[in-house]
Amino acid sequence: MSKVIVFILLFWAMAAISARAQSAVPIVAKEDSLERLEASDAYKQHLIDSAQLAASSQAQIDSLFRDHDAITKTLKAESIKALEAEKAGNEKTLKALKAEETELKKELAKEKKKTESWFNKQMKKSMRKTKSEDSTEE
Repeated sequence: MSKVIVFILLFWAMAAISARAQSAVPIVAKEDSLERLEASDAYKQHLIDSAQLAASSQAQIDSLFRDHDAITKTLKAESIKALEAEKAGNEKTLKALKAEETELKKELAKEKKKTESWFNKQMKKSMRKTKSEDSTEE
């Protein structure tokens, strides 16, 4: 997109140079010779104006490229900062989630032990009951 803008501005500058150069060309009768034309003050002034306009246009183009480069660098720096901030936030969240996962695993292990203990107690009671019933039957 920025290359298109630079190209349009370059084209516009060239059109401006061309328009000014055409309007600055002195009107000379056909019978005048090339030497007389080159010696005329209007022609000399036209050459000076054309050179100045070309230099000015080139300076504008160079300025546009510098501005474009500066904007690009600024945008890259801002995106890098934003991504680094997001990364830091994501790392903090990940750390918190891992801590929560560890805590939940500990809690699950405790509950598992309680359940196993309860189950074992129930099994022992059941076994005692069965033994006592067996011994009373005999």
